[in-house]
Amino acid sequence: MSRQGNSQDYDWLVKVIVIGDSGVGKTNVLSQFCDQKFSITHMATLGVDFKIKTIEAEGKKLKLQIWDTAGQERFRTITKTYYKGAQGVILTYSVIDRQSFQNVDGWLKSIQENTNSSDVQLVLLGNKADMSAERKVTLEEGMKLSQQFNIPFFETSAKSNMNINEAFQELSQRIIQTLSKMQANDENRNLNIKPNGGEDKHKTGPCC
Repeated sequence: MSRQGNSQDYDWLVKVIVIGDSGVGKTNVLSQFCDQKFSITHMATLGVDFKIKTIEAEGKKLKLQIWDTAGQERFRTITKTYYKGAQGVILTYSVIDRQSFQNVDGWLKSIQENTNSSDVQLVLLGNKADMSAERKVTLEEGMKLSQQFNIPFFETSAKSNMNINEAFQELSQRIIQTLSKMQANDENRNLNIKPNGGEDKHKTGPCC
């Protein structure tokens, strides 16, 4: 994450990763959000790919560097390296693939193991919600899981662009709130640092 000066067209550059099992629609979620495109042909992402998009939220501009990661088990060890420096995670399962839903818990553990999870914002997506005839995971199950882990939840359709922008907007708002708090804490710490290591002479409190 980097903070930019007024000469830049954004306030923060942040890294977001899109994770989840293979075939849940991660690439199309990203393509729809960044390029308003959807492909009916599924080609598994090999390794990672990323796109850039600037979004406004909370009166700030975020330049999102969004990484599309491979979900196949054989790529998990590679994927772990891409958690580094991430401020946001889009965790995706498919409502027509129950195994991908059951694997959400494993992905959450992976996030906890590879990030400072208190500083990383998450959003859970139940993708392919347009395919109601093939649904294997109910809306209620997705909501229950999100409540269990206290994560914002959206059922989405990359095909119809349902809730895609809303999900990224929610994530962006949460990232900005986190970064603003971190920045305020850093500024407060700097105000209390004295060149000679002494305490702030304006500090009030009981006399020793």
